[in-house]
Amino acid sequence: MTNRMHRDRTDDPALDAEGLATTRRTVLLTVALVAFVTSADNTIVAAAAPSIADEIGLTTAQAGQLGLAYMLPFALALLPAGAVTDRWGSRSVLLVGALGFGAADALVFQGRHHLLLGGQRREQVEALEDEAA
Repeated sequence: MTNRMHRDRTDDPALDAEGLATTRRTVLLTVALVAFVTSADNTIVAAAAPSIADEIGLTTAQAGQLGLAYMLPFALALLPAGAVTDRWGSRSVLLVGALGFGAADALVFQGRHHLLLGGQRREQVEALEDEAA
């Protein structure tokens, strides 16, 4: 019985040279995209830290801790994610992770959008009250 983990993909007659090259390219592009999204996601807080600090009145040290607070849960999730990937397979975990990440981003965007709209409404109401007074 052949172990799935150690079987050479070139032993599969269904994969010819062109199919193998396409599979390798797909895997490479997927890994590159995931690495890019992960790096961008973990560094975006550092880029936005000065604006966030000014907006909510944080010191430089507190803004640095904000980046750490964002990256620490990511780092702590890596080991359990490896165990989950070993159990359920990399494709399904990657798919669930990508869908979950996209859904979370959509919720954050909607929340931010509603906060902006709420702030604009508040300013409009205050301006109308000032005019009435």
